[in-house]
Amino acid sequence: MPTFSPPVRAALIPWFAPLCWSGLAGRGCRSLAALGLVALAAVRCGGEQAAGTDGDLAPSYDPCEDSSQIEKVMVADFESALVVSGFTGSDGTAPDSQLSPVPPAMPASPLPAAKCAADATPGSALHIVATGLTGYGYTFGFNGLNLLPGAGGATYFDADQWDGLSMWVRKGSGPSSSSIFASVSERFTDPAGAGLFTASEADLLLDTGAYCAYDAFDVTGDMLSDPLLTQCDRFGVGIGIATEWRFFKVPFARMRQRAYGRPSTQPTPDPKILELDFGLDGPNWDFWIDELAFYRDPS
Repeated sequence: MPTFSPPVRAALIPWFAPLCWSGLAGRGCRSLAALGLVALAAVRCGGEQAAGTDGDLAPSYDPCEDSSQIEKVMVADFESALVVSGFTGSDGTAPDSQLSPVPPAMPASPLPAAKCAADATPGSALHIVATGLTGYGYTFGFNGLNLLPGAGGATYFDADQWDGLSMWVRKGSGPSSSSIFASVSERFTDPAGAGLFTASEADLLLDTGAYCAYDAFDVTGDMLSDPLLTQCDRFGVGIGIATEWRFFKVPFARMRQRAYGRPSTQPTPDPKILELDFGLDGPNWDFWIDELAFYRDPS
C-alpha cells in the first residue's frame, strides 16, 4: 500500500522558508525558494503525531478519511470521461518523444496501487512524464467549468460557496522536480472574463475591453511594455510533491498573485472561476495527480 502525508492546512509561508511535512512516510523539510511568492505549509513538522496540550499524543491523521468526509464537485477523477475540457502543454524545448502525454492530449493512466485501503481497485490518474525541458516546463489545466454540476454560471463555475481545490499528488519513480504551481483564472486574471464586469466597473478595464492581457503591452506611451499595468497574473499557490501520495486542500483564501502582472482589486480570487491551471516549472517531471475537485469542509 502506498504511503502518504497529511495535507497542508493552508498556512502561507514566505517563499524562502522550508516546507515541512509529516506522515506515514516520515518527516522532513525542504526549501521552496524557486517556487515563487507563496507555498503551503503542513500541519506540523517533526513527527507522525503531534503532542496535545495535555502532553498526550494527538490521533494520527488519516488523509483518506479527510478526503472522504469533505463535500466535492469533482473536476477530474480520471475514472470516467471528463465533463469539462482538459488540456496539456509544454514550452516546446523537448521533442514529443520526451513528453507523455504529448500535448494537448490528457489520457488517464492506471495506478500501480490503490491510494487508500478502502479503494476497491487502484483506479486511474493523470501521469505526466517529461524530460529535457529548458523553458517554462510543462503545463496542464481544465476549462469549460460551467459544465460541472451546479456550476451556477453560463461561462464559469461559481465557487462562492466552496472553500477551494482539493487533490491527491505525488512523484513517480523517475527524475522529477518537487513543486508545482496550482492556479485559478477569473475575471481579474483572464481576458475571457471581460464580460463579467458590470457597467459601473468599466473604468477598471483596459482599451482591450478586459482587465488584463496574456502579453504585456505599452499603455504609458514610452514604447515599452507595462506588465504591472496590463499583464494577467493568476492567483495560486505552490505545492510540494514527494514520492508518497499527499492529499492537499488548497483554500481560495490562501491563494496569492505572484506580482509579475497587474494586481487585482481583490486580495483573493473572484469566485467566478473560468479555468484551473497547473505549472510544472522544471526540466524533468514524473508526476501524478488524482481526484481534482472543488471542495468545502462540513459545516
